[in-house]
Parts: sequence; C-alpha cells; structure tokens
Amino acid sequence: MSTNRYILTTGGTGGHIFPAIAVARAIQKLEPEADILFVGAKGGMEEKMVSQAGFSILSVTISGFARKFNVKNLYKNLLFPLKYVLGLWQASRILGIFQPQVVIGFGGFASAPTLRMALSKNIPAVIHESNAYPGVVNRMVANRVRKVFIGNEKVKSYLSSSNIYFTGNPIREQLLNGSREKGLDTWNFTPDQKIVLIIGGSRGARTINEAVLAGLDKLIAAKIQILWQCGSIYFEEFQSRISHHSQVRLMPFIENMGDAYACADLVVSRAGAMSIAEITALRKPSILIPSPNVAEDHQTQNAHSLTEKGAAILVTDARAKEDLAPTIIEFLGDTEKYSNMKVALETYPLSDAASIIASEIISIANERRGHV
Repeated sequence: MSTNRYILTTGGTGGHIFPAIAVARAIQKLEPEADILFVGAKGGMEEKMVSQAGFSILSVTISGFARKFNVKNLYKNLLFPLKYVLGLWQASRILGIFQPQVVIGFGGFASAPTLRMALSKNIPAVIHESNAYPGVVNRMVANRVRKVFIGNEKVKSYLSSSNIYFTGNPIREQLLNGSREKGLDTWNFTPDQKIVLIIGGSRGARTINEAVLAGLDKLIAAKIQILWQCGSIYFEEFQSRISHHSQVRLMPFIENMGDAYACADLVVSRAGAMSIAEITALRKPSILIPSPNVAEDHQTQNAHSLTEKGAAILVTDARAKEDLAPTIIEFLGDTEKYSNMKVALETYPLSDAASIIASEIISIANERRGHV
C-alpha cells in the first residue's frame, strides 16, 4: 500500500468528536491520498457525526463506567467487563485489517479499546487531551504513547509523560468563516439589538434550558434577542413551555454554528474544552455554567482558565436559575466591562492546532512506513 493509513478513535460527546474531525480534515489537506478511518462506540453520536462529515467509521462494543450509583447504573457496570473484552477483540480485528501507520485518540471511553490494542501491537499512537484535567483513558495511556498533544497548559501537571506538546484545541474550520449578516438574515434578527447565543453542548443542558426559561420575561423586557440551542432531547418539551416571542429562536441543534457565533454579542455555554476553544478563538464574551456532572469537575477548571484573566464570567450550575438572566442583562448593559472582556480575549494566542497535530502525525506515519 502506497498511502498512509490513520485511525482516529473517539466518541461520547461533541467535545471529543469535533476536534477529531478537524484533525482528519487537516490530514486530508496535507496528504490528500491518506486513508482515514474512525473508530467509535456502537450506538454513539460519533457514528452519525463522523458519517455526516464524510469519513468512514467502524464501531466497537464499549460503554463508559457509571460513577453515580443506582439500579440502572449497577446493571450497566456489571456488563462493563464483558463489553470491554468484546471491544478489545473488535478493535484488534479492525487494526489487523486496516493496518494503520498511526492511531490517534481524542479521549472518551470509546477510544480505550483501540488505543490499548494499538499499543499492544506496537503501532505508534498519539493522544490529544482538550481539557484542563485529563480524562481516565488519556491518563492511563499518556506515558505509553509517542506524543501527547494538549489544549490547556494546566493539564501538564496531571499527565506522566515527557512528550507533551501544547497545541491548543482544534476547532471546526467553518466557525472561522461565519458571517454576521448571514446569521442576522437566517434567524431574522434585528441588527441594532443585542443577541445572546445559548448553547448547552452537543446534547443540550437541562440546567441552562431551565435557567433561560426562568429569566425569559426579564430578557425579553430588556430587548435582548435569543438564539437558543436547547438540544434535540429537550426541544419538544421547551417548545411547548414557551409562548411565541419574536425575540427568541428555539432550535434543537444549530448546524451553521459559524454564523451563529458571528451574529452573537454574548455566548452562554457549558465549559467544555471545545466550547472554551471556540469562544477564545472567535473572541466572544461569554457566561460559562460548568456542568457538575462530569468527571473530576474538569469544566470548572476549564472555566477558571478564562475567568481568572477576566475573559469570561462564571455562573454556577446551582445558581443558574436565579443568576443567569440578571447577569446577562447587567453585563450587556455595562459597556466598560464588555470592552474589558474583549481585550482580555485578545490575549489568547490563535493556533492552527489541527494543522500542527496533523503535521506531527504525518511525520510519525512516514517514519513508521520507513521501518515496516
């Protein structure tokens, strides 16, 4: 075979999947003939997202280990060892057939079987960790992979590896090409009124949705327009709970996020690593509401990487219903505070992380081919 072959393994959330797709596209630009395959979890959202992005994906049987104790999770955890062993066998078979030069992991439980089997077969592997605190899988393999790419400098102290490289987090290319005018036209917004973009991650966030609903009348009275991505599982419920408002656009999922960001004056978001990367890259003032339901509370650490420099405002999940709307109204009404946050955001370096990572991966693949 004359072309390099790459396996990218990830899944679970958009925060893992989007950077993987961004790196895959960067590999294609640098090496158009490259053969790229994704490996994710059977039934995971990556199956749809990767296919829509135009890449091939195969799935292994694997699920995460639930930390919260209840009857449903007990049953799930009892099945975990069986699923993991099956996932290892499936990953081994995929590696044997596809024969990649490099395997790239982007975190999440779905990456565990493929990374472990790649290491056992002496196939070069690298990982990317996007958060300020690393996930379990990346912590386990960091000292065995060729390179560890990180999106947040704070993560260095939690990883045992001498091959850590700060690259930033790869973001979707379409976000950099957004148009405010197109966004205003798409959602029929008035250009002389403030626009707030509400996003709760790829799945939506109930706390954020409830907080927006609780403060909706105040936001409307303040003449604030709202572009609200509530998540597909919440859409019907919240559509039925709000009356028609000419200032509100409620959507299950926003496809053209570039235009959404471009027309927004303020972003309200969870503090996932990719949300942080997008907000800083696009220089968007934000109110961050870290999720309390993630391992090691890493979203709070992500948020602090901005708030400690005055580049974002943090509202806790517990206080979101009471504090979100007043905080939005006060912040958008304070031109000095708004301007200062824009200045703080300008201090964050812009990095073409996807291309940097892709170049390093291609070098490893070429080296591998030279020795095989």
